Amino acid sequence: MGVETETRTMQAIVQSAYGAPETVLTHQTVARPVPKADEVLIKVHASSLNFADVAMVTGRPSLIRAVMGLLRPRHTVPGRDVAGVVEAVGADVTDLAAGDDVYAEATAGSWAEYVAVPARFVGRKPATLSFADAATLPLAAGTALDCVAGVRPGQKVLVNGASGGSARSRCSWPGRSARRSRGCAAAGTSSWSRGSVRTTSSTTTGPTSPARASATTW
Repeated sequence: MGVETETRTMQAIVQSAYGAPETVLTHQTVARPVPKADEVLIKVHASSLNFADVAMVTGRPSLIRAVMGLLRPRHTVPGRDVAGVVEAVGADVTDLAAGDDVYAEATAGSWAEYVAVPARFVGRKPATLSFADAATLPLAAGTALDCVAGVRPGQKVLVNGASGGSARSRCSWPGRSARRSRGCAAAGTSSWSRGSVRTTSSTTTGPTSPARASATTW
């Protein structure tokens, strides 16, 4: 499906400023994005909430504002992770087509019905994954992969705080990547990490349930 020039609208979560979500986020009708030549327009089936999203909404830590806008957010629609179906592709995109099931990491904009993402950040969704599950992977799993990019086969990896999204991704790979991982979680925080990897419990008390990326479906 080619890129349409007709202006269309969509429903989205719009951010007006930095602050508490209940005061700066509203549900609005906005213009649907038009993909550039190297972009893919995705009809959003699910998006997720990560620490990065919370930081972008609240503007804390303050350092995030140097990237996202000093006084107000540069992007009015938040959201990074997305899973959905390709609606249209730009003129330079040749490896994806309308109707493909995909997941991706956007700079922003996934808390909406549609989001335009550079094709290089878009991948085909495995058939074994639901849209909700796929939407929790791009940022967390991508971060985990970046963190061990220089680790060689046979080396050991200590995952400090093995209950979060990135750590859970890392700890699920050791058998396939020929690396040995040891997860370290706060005492009592995660039965998942105790059961999936060898863990070293610290004496720090923490939440009674593991941190998870939560998916929101449209």
